[in-house]
Amino acid sequence: MQIKIYQINTERDIGMKGNRRLDNGHSIIAGPFFVVGLTSDDFRSLTEEEANKYMDRFAQPENISKEEVESDMGFTLMMF
Repeated sequence: MQIKIYQINTERDIGMKGNRRLDNGHSIIAGPFFVVGLTSDDFRSLTEEEANKYMDRFAQPENISKEEVESDMGFTLMMF
């Protein structure tokens, strides 16, 4: 099953603080985001196991500097 993480807005360039790292620290989420499951052509609800996994993974914001956020500006599409 595939999982996708979507950032709700793209306000990193206007001062949103970074709060989570992805891809072993190579990508940064700044601002609100959500995790969704994928089917072949649509979104789907997460299974209970997936929901628990990602709630645990993203439970606490990380300390990310403004410089790290600025160096990671752009769009990254991550599929799990």
